[in-house]
Amino acid sequence: MPIAAPEVSPRKRPTGIGGYIIKDMSARVATGLVLMAAVRNRLARSDDGGVSFTYVGELWSDYSAVDPEGSAENGIISSETASPVSMEHSGGVTWYGAHLRYFLRPQTGYKPKYATSWQVRIGTASTPAGLTSATETVLGVSTTAPAYKPMVQLDRLAGLRACRSSVARCSITRRCLPGTARSI
Repeated sequence: MPIAAPEVSPRKRPTGIGGYIIKDMSARVATGLVLMAAVRNRLARSDDGGVSFTYVGELWSDYSAVDPEGSAENGIISSETASPVSMEHSGGVTWYGAHLRYFLRPQTGYKPKYATSWQVRIGTASTPAGLTSATETVLGVSTTAPAYKPMVQLDRLAGLRACRSSVARCSITRRCLPGTARSI
């Protein structure tokens, strides 16, 4: 079905990557008596330079889940900030996709568990739609819970050795300086 985002004016329509556009879509999901805001990623394609779009499908969905960290809370795994890129090579095209994923606590509104569930997931596929089921590498920080199986801790990779306790305190709101636990 053709889609065009109503908030995008005809003069400023994005063309996307290789005719594709990734759109973060907000969703309201009811869990019991709690109304939660979650994000999923949808994929659309344009073959006419962005004049019209055809819905391809969900790329990375949000879904109901019991907290992977063991709290027994029934929440939502949310996925946002899709970042796809394609690279041509002699054998064709490889698509790389990265997205942010985290657990939303079952509280009205938007209550992510950033400090322990924050993760960036990266996969590859031969088509953008193939990214949906691609095997992903999980990047986290030193406070990302083992349940998410992070392969790399980005704060340590960046040299933020003393930042481990600060990551939980800083979460997304502050940045730690390299080699210190101070925040700015």
